Amino acid sequence: KKMSLPKVISQDTYDEVVLENVTDFDKTLAEAIDETVQEFEAQGVLLSNIIKNVSLSDNQDAIVHPILNALEELRLVNSSSDSPALEQVSAPITTFRKECELSLCHRVMAAKKGAYDVLIRLINKSRNNVEVLCPLLQSMVALTDGNPDILTVEGMQVMQELAESYKSNYSCDAMEYLARWCLLSNLKHEVNRQALFAIQLPHSLVGSLHQVDPVQHKTRVLTTLKAIKSFTLDDDIRTEFGKAHDNCRHVVEEEKLIKVSLDIIKASVKSGSGLVAGEALSTLSSVCVRAEYCRQATDLGALDVINSILLNFLDSAVLTKQSMALIATLAGDDNVKYQVMKSATPFLITKAFDKHQLNVGVCGACCTAISMLVLRQPKNGAAMLECGAAASMLQAMKQHPKQKQLQKMGCLGVRNICCRSSENAALLRELQADDVVLTALKTHGADIKDMANGALRDLGVDVTLVEQWHGTGHELEQGDD
Repeated sequence: KKMSLPKVISQDTYDEVVLENVTDFDKTLAEAIDETVQEFEAQGVLLSNIIKNVSLSDNQDAIVHPILNALEELRLVNSSSDSPALEQVSAPITTFRKECELSLCHRVMAAKKGAYDVLIRLINKSRNNVEVLCPLLQSMVALTDGNPDILTVEGMQVMQELAESYKSNYSCDAMEYLARWCLLSNLKHEVNRQALFAIQLPHSLVGSLHQVDPVQHKTRVLTTLKAIKSFTLDDDIRTEFGKAHDNCRHVVEEEKLIKVSLDIIKASVKSGSGLVAGEALSTLSSVCVRAEYCRQATDLGALDVINSILLNFLDSAVLTKQSMALIATLAGDDNVKYQVMKSATPFLITKAFDKHQLNVGVCGACCTAISMLVLRQPKNGAAMLECGAAASMLQAMKQHPKQKQLQKMGCLGVRNICCRSSENAALLRELQADDVVLTALKTHGADIKDMANGALRDLGVDVTLVEQWHGTGHELEQGDD
């Protein structure tokens, strides 16, 4: 049986039926809207692309959309060749932005009616007039949200040129809006990402963070870091291979992003701004994709920075989780593992577990950090047992039995601690690690089987490793077609 596609209608059709219900059947607007929605839904029409709550004109004889009226006003302003004055654009651009923020339907309708071109032309004319430029950029951000296909080559050029002009300007919000425009254009859109990368937008974005004060310009720093990080994503299902790794290499090697991020974290910790520190930690984790970058970050003092966060912001679950994620990333390099174990980090992992025992995210990140730090390093496993981190990890597994990912990383942690070390295995058995792993295996079965069986085997517990499939040599029976 063929699946029938849902029926769709245009906004104009919907508007006509609402108006008909008001004028021909004498209903109030609210009644007319209800009636129209029920009517279309009964016919199997999909209304997710329709603005349902419409307005009537003053004399009640037409449906009006404030966003389209505002767009017409902006079009009029555009018809003059002069650079627009603030009083000309202020009211319509505010209405336009607020309407865009209501829903994706509003944004799509405005884009279909040519809003993008109108805004680009106005932005182009207002490049040097900050008080007009900023609200225009803000509206472009609103229009692009969830709607990245609207970006054109001309728009990219404008974005890049403005970012280069305003990257050292801290007296207005232009750079913040440009970073946000870039971020929303990149999300789930590999084509935009590669094109913006090709015109060197990351150079301007990283450059705009060089002299920045993370407290005074908090939103700008947060948005810019997110925009830079968006170049390291592989989130577009329409593209088989992205360029995330190459982009990471560029921002680390050419733009010196590791040092820039660490400087921001240090300044944020000093001033107590946890939010900015967290975003910079997350950015670091996303770009340390090679062993030499992990070493570079460590040589530039990343461990001291992480440890100072874990000491100063231990109450913050978000920062603790991000710090653990960065430790796990950096520990991809054996030399870094050694340095981490020499520092106060193992003790701080135990403290993080104890402080956030009820927080699944933190406990999972701590388990991952431990499993990475002890991988192929029996000495590190012994140190984790000694400082209590291993016991805390088992306690977290008992505390959150239903959390599959945490159980998986916990089993991996147990396996890596006792792999190649019968002493470590004996100490883990004293902590009843085998019971904890068996419970996890019973609860989650096939999903964590490999990790759990590996942990039990290295703990010295008898495990029946089931073969996946036995070939019997018989020909398969052919079923009837």
